[in-house]
Amino acid sequence: MIISRTPFRISFFGGGTDYPEYFNEHGGVVLATSINKYCYVGVDNGKMWSHSDLPMRSGMATSSAFTVGLLKACTDKSNEEIAGLATIWERDKLDDHVGYQDQYICAVGGFHRLRFYASGIVDEPVDYKWLEPYLM
Repeated sequence: MIISRTPFRISFFGGGTDYPEYFNEHGGVVLATSINKYCYVGVDNGKMWSHSDLPMRSGMATSSAFTVGLLKACTDKSNEEIAGLATIWERDKLDDHVGYQDQYICAVGGFHRLRFYASGIVDEPVDYKWLEPYLM
């Protein structure tokens, strides 16, 4: 049995600018991080199961975490490749109107500033160590 564990994400700002309908014309930027709540996807002998620490449609990229988790369980692609494949699945195959930050943050994890351009995505990991003394 193969089990993947994929984090959910919180977006601090920039939601909506990660849609190609927007960033192809104006560019876009988001600040987002993964959190310590997860989607688990198991694959065993052609059967699949999933479990989630959060309910679906909670606004924490739950559907993207599931898609990323399924791809992680079924492929040996890099996290960045999985993010791209998950975006294609959700946007083109499932016809879901989603942006690009959810799949990327769920696949890569961590705290990131993502810049979106017509030519591609620029990932700028954020060093947040200076912030830790101020957090609860």
